[in-house]
Amino acid sequence: MKKIIGLFAAVTAMAGVANAAFAPPTTFYTTSTGFSYYGSGGSQSGYQEYTRDGLTLTVKGATYDDGSPQAINGGAPTQVWSNGTGIDRGWRDGHQVDGDRTNEAVVLKFDHKVKLVSAKFTYVNGPSWSSDGDDIDIFVEDPNDLGSLVYDSGEWDIHSGNNPFAFEDQLGYALIGNLFALGADGNNDGWKLKAITVAKHIPEVPLPAALPLFIAGLGALGLAKRRRKAA
Repeated sequence: MKKIIGLFAAVTAMAGVANAAFAPPTTFYTTSTGFSYYGSGGSQSGYQEYTRDGLTLTVKGATYDDGSPQAINGGAPTQVWSNGTGIDRGWRDGHQVDGDRTNEAVVLKFDHKVKLVSAKFTYVNGPSWSSDGDDIDIFVEDPNDLGSLVYDSGEWDIHSGNNPFAFEDQLGYALIGNLFALGADGNNDGWKLKAITVAKHIPEVPLPAALPLFIAGLGALGLAKRRRKAA
């Protein structure tokens, strides 16, 4: 029985090394502290960078079409306030990420692969006689065209008990990658992004690199067996 347990432990250890894993969550507060801002803002270009726990997040603004599928088609300057990040494209544009006349989105680019955990929004409105409340559109990196964004799935409600919005709980699957965008596509949709929480992906150990550990474990079991016989 001890031999079986020892062999199982060696196999389990190797499998654990090879499986994907994530670091503890990191929260970036996309507010007016703790970031570097590039560009002049306003009606000009502007974006910000945040660094925490060995991760760097770049936040840019974008606009997108309302077609099928929806597609990012332009840039926009981010603006940062104490209650979150919005987009201000100049004359007659509000300071939120909104869908008034042009759909706007915040683009989130990480220097390492991450899993989206949750997002916190401000300026969020609930349902009214004229609206079902604020929603977000979610974009992910196109696996066939890295650096480009594609629409993920549907509009997601953020106006009640799901703010912060827990991605995996709400969607039913994990969003893992380096590049994402959150957008607003209706006249009644408008919000600011206050925080984004992610978990850094810990790369898998390739099987050829893990295999010697497995072989060494089997060798140790064999040596222990021979010593018991000699005794």
